[in-house]
Amino acid sequence: MRFDFSKEFLIAATYAGIAFGNAGCAAVHALAYSIGGAFHVPHGEANYQFFTAVMKLYAAKEPDGKIKQLTELLAGVLGIDAGDADAVYEAFDAFLGKLIAKKPLREYGMTEEQIDSFAVSTVENQQRLLGNNYVFLEDSEYRQIFAELY
Repeated sequence: MRFDFSKEFLIAATYAGIAFGNAGCAAVHALAYSIGGAFHVPHGEANYQFFTAVMKLYAAKEPDGKIKQLTELLAGVLGIDAGDADAVYEAFDAFLGKLIAKKPLREYGMTEEQIDSFAVSTVENQQRLLGNNYVFLEDSEYRQIFAELY
């Protein structure tokens, strides 16, 4: 059964690659490099760990921009009110959690002391990705994400 939909998954992965290539990656991917590199977490899994935290921060900083369309789309699919973006992304996180477990970063081996160094490293080494952010994120906000997910 696992391979029954291999063709569809490969096509979806190809479309995702095309989308990333055209749109560029941003904070989710930039943050993912920290745990991927340090703890050998597969990149897709690492991205998942940061996705909703970044989307919630984007929605908080610029709620009426393009993120509103994503929030409304997800709310419609999930059958919930789009008015509370945090609730939408929490529900989306719960849905995604049925596919792959979301774990605290410490379960990968991250220590509390690494919160600051990973945040600094993200800002210093991932500008090619961070330049694509939906909104500008302060250095302290990258730290906030790591701390929240720790």
